[in-house]
Amino acid sequence: LLAMKHVQQSDFQEAHRWLDEAREKEAEQGSLFFDTFFRLIAERRLAVAERDWPEAWSAFESFIEMVEKSGMRWWRAQALREWAEAHLARGESGDEERVRELLLESQAEFEDMGAPIYAAQVKEILSGLA
Repeated sequence: LLAMKHVQQSDFQEAHRWLDEAREKEAEQGSLFFDTFFRLIAERRLAVAERDWPEAWSAFESFIEMVEKSGMRWWRAQALREWAEAHLARGESGDEERVRELLLESQAEFEDMGAPIYAAQVKEILSGLA
């Protein structure tokens, strides 16, 4: 959580320090589910902020796999939305198609869960695409 706080403050060096500490503790003591859960969120957000796309995509994939196995649908839908937003930030050839795929999947997941406010937010992002 402290790593995420430092990412939001654009203090990437401190975010890396907290992530390194979290990884060390996980290696020494083993990890609890939510230790890994929040570490993966922090890793992907830091990688996106630093525009380290391979690291970001890897962290998104690991997180999505984790929440799929755990049945954490809201977190999966939210991660899909954030992944789409990361592709928008990257802005490379082919990203727009991937953005649409991720957003449509996120929107459908939010709708299936009965979370219309979140579905509407994703729909708004979709409507802003060319």
